[in-house]
Amino acid sequence: MTPMPTARGGVGIAVVAGKIYAIGGLNGNNQPVSTTEEYDPQTNGWTSKMPMPTPRNGFAITVYQNKIYCIGGAVGNGYVGNNEVFDPVSNTWETKTSMPTPRADLSANIVDGNIFLMGGKRYSNISPFFNETNINEAYDPTNDSWTTKTPIPRAIQGYASVVEEGKIYLMGGSLESLSLQNAVITAANQVYDAQNNSWSLAANMLNADSYGAAAATEGFMAPASIYYVGGFSDGEFTSKVQAYDWMNDSWSHVESMPTARAYLGVLL
Repeated sequence: MTPMPTARGGVGIAVVAGKIYAIGGLNGNNQPVSTTEEYDPQTNGWTSKMPMPTPRNGFAITVYQNKIYCIGGAVGNGYVGNNEVFDPVSNTWETKTSMPTPRADLSANIVDGNIFLMGGKRYSNISPFFNETNINEAYDPTNDSWTTKTPIPRAIQGYASVVEEGKIYLMGGSLESLSLQNAVITAANQVYDAQNNSWSLAANMLNADSYGAAAATEGFMAPASIYYVGGFSDGEFTSKVQAYDWMNDSWSHVESMPTARAYLGVLL
């Protein structure tokens, strides 16, 4: 396929009306960018869109009512709670109420019209000046308001997440705020039941990974599974793909991705 015009990592990706949007990230000079680019799978072409107001990377991204919410993230050595919303139809951005706890390297997941922001890393005044968190905050787009929910059992950053049947699966991630090469990585699969505001543990991943990406198939064109793709494992980037059957609570390996990488996004 046609490469993304602006090479970057830590980018946020989302789908609206059959088009893929790549937003923000870090460029080759390790600087946060506000670049917004739209990919049309039908034409295999890219179009530049209005840049995000706050250049950043490692933010959470999700789509609600055909608008793209970009929340939190890193700006240089600091973390923000900025909540900025992109409307692809009008090609405009709108600023909403910021997330109460500024943080990065987290995901956004929607259940029953609420956007859940879990874990990530936040500022610390002790070296390395950030640490992972178990905070769980929910945003109501209708009222533009935030509430605090039950914390994650184990504080985590750089995980991948998917929603299935009203439950949010947090897979893998880093448990300690060390350098990427020396981080303590987990294979844990932590599950949040939004209806009951409670947590449970599901079967561990086959390989401990962090900073991979995940997406789910629903059983129409492929077996219903959650796929965890790439990431950082055993001191290096990986191309492994792990499939999770949430109905049987079991994992398997499937064909690897051609290019080993982390800090990526995957969409269906």
